[in-house]
Amino acid sequence: MADEPLWWRRPTLREDDDEKRRATWLELFVDLMFVAIISACARGLALDVTLGGVGRFALEFLPAWWMWLGLTVYNDRLDADDVSHRLAFLAMMLALGGMAVSAREFFGGGFEVYALSYVVARIVLIGLWVRGGRHNPRIRPLTNRYGLGFSLAALLWLVAIALSGPARIAVVVAAIVVDFGTPATTMRVQRDLPPLSRSHLPERFGIFVLIVLGESVISVEQAVGNNYLHGSLAHITAGPAALALAFVLWWLYFDHVAENPPLPSNLMTLLWTYPHLVMALALGMLGAGIQAYVGVAGESTRATMSVVAISVGACYAMIGVLEFMTEPSAERHHPARSLGVHGGSALIACALAAVAGAVDELWIFAALVALGVAQIAYGFITRARHLAWDNEDAVKL
Repeated sequence: MADEPLWWRRPTLREDDDEKRRATWLELFVDLMFVAIISACARGLALDVTLGGVGRFALEFLPAWWMWLGLTVYNDRLDADDVSHRLAFLAMMLALGGMAVSAREFFGGGFEVYALSYVVARIVLIGLWVRGGRHNPRIRPLTNRYGLGFSLAALLWLVAIALSGPARIAVVVAAIVVDFGTPATTMRVQRDLPPLSRSHLPERFGIFVLIVLGESVISVEQAVGNNYLHGSLAHITAGPAALALAFVLWWLYFDHVAENPPLPSNLMTLLWTYPHLVMALALGMLGAGIQAYVGVAGESTRATMSVVAISVGACYAMIGVLEFMTEPSAERHHPARSLGVHGGSALIACALAAVAGAVDELWIFAALVALGVAQIAYGFITRARHLAWDNEDAVKL
């Protein structure tokens, strides 16, 4: 490999699980485009905090997240870094830029641009997979299935451009289902392939969580900066409240989940990605909800506070689910207690949505943060107990 020209290099299947492998600089650079897409989606939801707005946010967000996941898995499976690889990622970034600039008009005049941009990005990724299969016969059954499934999804996006109204939405939903369902058809094939990385994937998902958290904090601080002269208590407290919630969620995720890889098997790794999807959606909704809260300060905030409470509750629930899908995890030894702490916190957070509008917003924010602090304290207590047990076992030995 070393004597091949740097301008061309065969993509090679990663044969071993390199525990020290990290995200590449190119991956981190491409992540910037997803920051722009998420920001655009969140701004759209902040302007329409309704059930319909949440549904539209999900339809805009899901294709972007799936594209990010596809790039992450490709980089995990295949090792390639030559001029053609980098130019392919440049084309991908241009397409992602089209998605970012058109996301806010997804249900208007921007749909065609968004759909075409997604199709171009998908075609680039399909081409990378096919190229990888061409040079690595062992992975070819996987790349062939990916190429077929993802091509069908891209075709449905093109069909959606020619439609309008409910028919367009139905075809888009079908395209998303095909995209998400394609990996599930490859489980038997993937059993014969090397396992996915137990260091690279957790890091990549942690980075994405940081992206969504960071976008939420920045967008809220911008909204506060644009409105702080109003001088209302809502504007004054929105920034610190958003930061406190983000900090608690960061603490829980990166202390309880991020450091642990998923349980072995490619099927478990696939299942492990879906709670991350729900959490990413919830974090995006949280940022949009607080943006809307700042924008409508002094008016009715029932809908916005409901979105905030449900979003935080979903994050708490997904953190609990992910703890049971990772190894090692001290919480796995106390399933009933952990379910009570994390699941109970999630239910209480969602219940707060029902009293939004009847209870002062500051109390809702304080209660959401307190629930997070309680889970953090539970984590400390659980780890301390297991450390004490480990020490006792070591003394006995």
